[in-house]
Amino acid sequence: MTSLNLPILKELKTLLITREGLGDLLMAMPAIQVLSQELKGAGVGAVCRNGFQEVLECVPELEEVLPFDQGQSKFKKHFQAKSFLKRIHESGYEQAVFLDIDKSLLSKWTVAGVPLDQSFLRISCLGEIQSLDQSQEVSYRAGYDDGYDQVPHISNQYFKFLQNLLKNDYPFKPWSWPFEATQLTQAEKLISGFNLTPQDSFWVCHPGNSSLERKSKKLVHRLWSIDSWVKVLSSFIKDKGCSVLLSGTRGEFEFHEELHDRLPQAIREKVGTLAGKTTISQLAAILKLSKGYLGLDSGPMHLAAAVGTQVVAIYGPTDPNLCGPQGMSELTVIRNAVECSPCTRKTRKNCQDNICMTRLTPDFVLNELRESGI
Repeated sequence: MTSLNLPILKELKTLLITREGLGDLLMAMPAIQVLSQELKGAGVGAVCRNGFQEVLECVPELEEVLPFDQGQSKFKKHFQAKSFLKRIHESGYEQAVFLDIDKSLLSKWTVAGVPLDQSFLRISCLGEIQSLDQSQEVSYRAGYDDGYDQVPHISNQYFKFLQNLLKNDYPFKPWSWPFEATQLTQAEKLISGFNLTPQDSFWVCHPGNSSLERKSKKLVHRLWSIDSWVKVLSSFIKDKGCSVLLSGTRGEFEFHEELHDRLPQAIREKVGTLAGKTTISQLAAILKLSKGYLGLDSGPMHLAAAVGTQVVAIYGPTDPNLCGPQGMSELTVIRNAVECSPCTRKTRKNCQDNICMTRLTPDFVLNELRESGI
């Protein structure tokens, strides 16, 4: 590993880049917060997917947030990436810190001249604007070679990275969303549209994921069937006497509508949908007002943990030890471990039968909820 010259590191204007998903960004926030504080002298900016700016705007040391729109086609993605890179250089950034645990992030930034390697985490100096195809690179491999089960949580991997990077044993602390009173007031107005107040008992349920919006198979293996959700929500609402708000993007509305229509009539009136109706900060505030989160491994799950509400997360192919919820509240993970779970992205891509989810029965989930006192 190339040794780092810390004084030079702190004298260069730095751009922080992490993976595009909401959950990925939230898992990187503890590291982003510390890096922003330590490198602010020369200026620090950060990149995020368009629509997620509100998360990074919670870090006052970041002087610029650059939203990145990938576009819809490979040609458009390539064109936008080149234009975006030029914008980065014109903004005077001299180095980039990539927060990632595999090569997928770097592969999307090859136009920056960053060579692919086997490192989990890396710093890549972008160099002069005239040499977009050249870069100096300092790579740091997390060094967990004792097997998959020994790999720490992604957030902790990032933190070990910055500890080595900055030569300082910063104590790890889960990131918490810093609320303003106006955000909670606005959330109260939003839930009033469902005849709810902060004093009412309601949960936020996230039954889908972005594969429903993008018509993509990337996250489809994490989905649970509508039949399963109908049975769980029917019993959950009846047992707890609560209401449920379904969270999701605009593209998940049809899924929510079908789920709602298949619920028993008496339960149906206690369920509403937030699909496409909230920004990230608004959803965060609604989660703060709620009794808890019940749903799949997703961005909103990590958001719920960040606001300090109770979290009940249903896992299938992914590893909760690697990417589970982290926070100061009560966190419960439900999974029916099968031999092939957790799996890697490569094996998941070729999976023809996601038994990690199909064998996760509603009765099993309901029993786990009751045994956990939920």
